[in-house]
This record gives sequence, structure tokens and C-alpha cells, in this order.
Amino acid sequence: MEEEDFQQKNVYNEALNQLRQKFPYLLQTPLSNSLLAPDIELNVGVSPSISLASSREELLRLQQIIILTLRAGNLVQFQPPVVQCQFGCLPNNTNIVRIRWRVDLAASPQQPVLFDGESVVQLNGSSIDTLRLESVNFNGQPQDAVTIGRFLSSSRRAVQQVQSSPLLQPFLTSLSPLLDTLLLSSSSNTSLEDSLSEESSSIFLIRPINSTNTANATKSSNGEAQWVPLEEYPSNSSDFPLPGSGSWSKYALFHKRAEQFYKEVLPALQDGTIDESCFAREARLITQDVGVKNPQRFYQTLAIGRQQSGAQFQCTGIKAVWNDNAVEVSYTTTIPSLPSALRFRGADVFAFNDADPVQIANIRQVQFQNEEPSSAWDGTLVMKSLAKAVETGRPDTWADLILLPKSGQSRSFPRKSRSDTAATTIYRIMERLHIDLRQLAGQNETAVVPASNYLDEAVQLTGYLNETLVKGSALYSRSILLAVQSFKAALNSNQIKSKQAPAVRIELTENGNVRCALTLFLQVVGVPASVNVPVKLQIDFEYVADPDSGRIIQHRLLESRINGQLTPGDVVSRWIRRFTDPSSKRSEEEDWLGSALDTIKWMRSLRPE
Repeated sequence: MEEEDFQQKNVYNEALNQLRQKFPYLLQTPLSNSLLAPDIELNVGVSPSISLASSREELLRLQQIIILTLRAGNLVQFQPPVVQCQFGCLPNNTNIVRIRWRVDLAASPQQPVLFDGESVVQLNGSSIDTLRLESVNFNGQPQDAVTIGRFLSSSRRAVQQVQSSPLLQPFLTSLSPLLDTLLLSSSSNTSLEDSLSEESSSIFLIRPINSTNTANATKSSNGEAQWVPLEEYPSNSSDFPLPGSGSWSKYALFHKRAEQFYKEVLPALQDGTIDESCFAREARLITQDVGVKNPQRFYQTLAIGRQQSGAQFQCTGIKAVWNDNAVEVSYTTTIPSLPSALRFRGADVFAFNDADPVQIANIRQVQFQNEEPSSAWDGTLVMKSLAKAVETGRPDTWADLILLPKSGQSRSFPRKSRSDTAATTIYRIMERLHIDLRQLAGQNETAVVPASNYLDEAVQLTGYLNETLVKGSALYSRSILLAVQSFKAALNSNQIKSKQAPAVRIELTENGNVRCALTLFLQVVGVPASVNVPVKLQIDFEYVADPDSGRIIQHRLLESRINGQLTPGDVVSRWIRRFTDPSSKRSEEEDWLGSALDTIKWMRSLRPE
């Protein structure tokens, strides 16, 4: 339900509750100021109608006179009467309430004095703007409402004269507290809450006969409309409960939770900043028959995966399931891929508990499917594998959603299980590499060793021919750091330029290794024109993690290409050895320039003579 519509109906519900509480005691206690508009109109009859009051003060004074008159005529035997009321609501009109009323003013059972009739209340927000007495019956016999109005209008003139008389103003001032005391004592012997029954203040829904338009069903005494008990109104007639019904209070609490979820919790789920306090202690996520005990980690993983892979999440709809204290969120996820983007459509049901602020009790994924039926990507399998990975603490399968495999290739799941510590560390390594590798070409960025916090003491660097280039974390860190510093120094000298930011792709292989593909877009400056070409350097390498700790134990160089051409393995191996040779005294700039010239010489050798 839209917020504006809800607020309007909630005010209507509050007004109905006030009417139920106050109207049965019209002949005992004056109405409260908060229920009456300052310029309220009290009219008798329909056409013509006679005005009995045109202000809050005038109506309250008239009511006080009627109450005291009834008491004066029955000083001994009189019992404060309760007006039995039935309130008729119009579902499409939150400004009108019809009231059927009945009251017995008899001093004894042998002398029945029964009045009943029908009135219309027009609301302005939660206060009464107009009160109109339409029909009156005395002991079952219809009475002319206009005649009664003319009779009562004489009382109105008397009240107006008393209120406007300057001579009586001091008397009225001193009499007002006395009247309030008398009125209070008239109802002190009867508990308002105890004497009020459901039958005397029940709410009905007014619906016209042979018509679907309930907005104008304001007349019911002539048989043109039916009064249906509100609680018995067919539940399938509306997606939401009706104001005045017992279900409305339940819905109002749900609406508050749903608003908090939509404005605060759902955005946090999307961007991965969701706090654990948003989940109940025993919260669970169920997807494709797989239960996840840590839904917070599940959604954080999804969010990081979308950020790293460029996937786009869009909420397409929210449906209230208020009877179950839940909402169903529909969404689409678009993932960049070749030859075309993958688009998944999903729906999750979030059930709340009764906590304030809102807490998620459980989540049930009811749909996650590929919009392209012929695609090899099965949305059900993707989400099921992700849920299993999160639940078992193994991030191996997270790559199936975070980073997609190459087009046309399938991915099998690893057979070897890793510890929870290793799973967490590998995930952090992938996250760190995305940051560090993208900063390689930043001239203003400090040179760092990628993922340096996750190196094992015995880490090894191996070349393209599987030869060992470096052993031990100290020598490895020195070698990689010198290479990065040399590259940045060359960039700062403007003899090598970076044309654009590096391209980085990181994925988890089926045997649990972290594979990286780094592409540098360079331009070598100041060499002969015949070889002055853009250099696109592509390097593929892999990190091997310890299955227990998850720390990097080996860094493997797999493949390199320059402008799409494979390079011989010994060229890069020789280049790496330069930084491990303690006798090397050349500057960082010379190292990079020398390597660049070696590369260009090799490119020349590829050209036919």
C-alpha cells in the first residue's frame, strides 16, 4: 500500500476507534475536544435540514444541557444510558461514517422510551467536521426529523442567548466547573470500558445492492445498500485489510516494518553493508533446498561479487504478504559476459519477527532463473552452489557468480575440501588483488606488493618454464616491489606511458587456486619510428594457497602476450632474475627501459626478413 494511502486510511481507522469509544456515551459524557473540529456543524434532517450548532463550544454546551435535563427528570431511578451503535464504513470513502443508534431512556420496564435512528458523520482527518441526524424513531414509530430539529432549535437559541449575554458571563464562568463535576458524577457509577460490548459498537461495511460502486452507498435505510459485518467481508475483496477491522492494527504494525525494510534494510542488502542486527538470532536462508545459517555473509558475498564483476542489480517490485508478516522482493541481475550479457530474474520472500526496529526472521528464495532458456547458465544451479559454498565455508564455488568463466567453458566443482580459515583467507586475497593490481599504473599511487599480507613465509615465484625464480617471502617481496617501483619510475619519466587503466580479471579455479589476468596498455616513447607501436602487455599468473591456512605458498607465471602474440618464457624469466641479482646496480628506469628494448627486439624477430 502506498504511504499516502496508508496514512489516510490509518487516520480513518483512528477516527473509527474514537467514535466506537465515545459515541455510546453521548448521553453520559460530553465528547472530547480532540474529536470535534472547531467549526463543527450539527444538523437535523436531510432536505431541508436545520442547524443546531455551528461550533465546537455550542455543540458541547447543547450536549451538556441534554445530559443534565435527562438527569433532572429521573433523579432517583435514572441509570446513565448507553447508546448502542453500529458504524457503517465506505471502503472507498474515508471521509464518511454512517451510524445506526438505539437508546432506552425508560425509567422503568413498564414505561418504554426507545429511540433509534441513523446519523451521518463527516470527517476531516481524525476529527468530526459535520454531524447530521437523518432519521429518528420513537418506540418503533418513525418521527419527522425536521420537526424534532425545530423543537431542538429553541434550545439552541436559548444557549446562544445565554452565551452571548454579558450579564450571565460571570455566572457561566463559575457554573462551568460545577457542570463538569455533575457530568462526571453522572458516569462515575458506570465503567465506560466495562459496559461497552462488541454488539453496541460493532463496525459494518456498507455496500450497495446490484452495484460494485461502494463510494456512494450512503443511504441504507431504504434498502439500497447492505450492511455487512466488517470482519465477515470476503478477504479476497482486497489485498489489504479495511480500516476499523481487527486486522488493521496487525497490518499497521506490518506496514511500519515493511517501510523500514524497504528504506533501510533492502539497500544495505544490495550493497553488502547489512548489519547482523538486522537478522534474528535464528535467521535462516533457504534456496533450492539448501539452508544457510549465515544470511548476512551470503548477501555480503553477493554484493562484493556484483561490485567486482560489474553485475547490475535492480529491484522490480515489492509485494506485501501482510498475513504472514513478510514481503516478496522481485529483482533482476544482469551480469556482463561474452557473447552477450546474462540476465537472471529472481524473487525472495523475507519474513519478519515482531521486533522494532525490523528484523529478518528467515528468507526463502522462490525463484532465480535465466531469462534465456537456451543458455547453459542454470540460475537454479548458480544459486544452489553459492548457498552451499557459503554454508560450508568454502569460497571455491563463489566464482561461479562473482567472476564468470570463459564463454563456452563449463566449470566443475573442486573435490578437495578446505578449512573455514583457508576459505576466508582466499576470499580476502581475491578482494585485495582487485584493488592492488588496478593501482599498478597509477603514477601517484604508492608501489605495493599485491596481496602482501597473505604471503606464506616459504612462498615461491616460478617462471613460465616452471623454474623457481625466488624462494622465501623476503626475497619475493623485494623482487616484486622493485619491479613495481621500476614500472612506476618509467611512467614518471614519460618514456613509457600508460594509455588507460589496467584490466584485471580474477577467478577461482576448480582446484582452488586464484588465477589472475592482468592487461597493461602501454606506449613506448623515444624508440625508432619503425617500432614505435602501442604495447598491450597481457600477463596470466596464478596464486596457490595452502589448504589449511589459505596463505599464498606459490606464485606461478603462466603466460604472457604482447599485442596478442605469445612471448617466449625465457624472456620474462630473465627479466625477473634481474631484480633478484644482488650485483645489479642499474637504476629502476634503466631496468624498465632495458626490458622494453628486449621486448621490442623480440617483436622485430617475429617479422619476416
